[in-house]
Amino acid sequence: MVLYRKHLEIYKPIAKDNNDRRIKISFAVFSYLDDNGIEYRKKFTDKPNTPENYFWKIAPKEILINN
Repeated sequence: MVLYRKHLEIYKPIAKDNNDRRIKISFAVFSYLDDNGIEYRKKFTDKPNTPENYFWKIAPKEILINN
């Protein structure tokens, strides 16, 4: 099944990592839609203060998943 990127749902330039609360990261959550209109979300992380434009570049437009 192929998922298609739709929107940037959440962007935080500085946040604490869930695995290690001492580490700061930036993250973005994108929504993806399948052919039936079902929404999926994927989170991307990088170093603190990463610009929003960078996440648009690293988030793929299409994701292939196994069903």
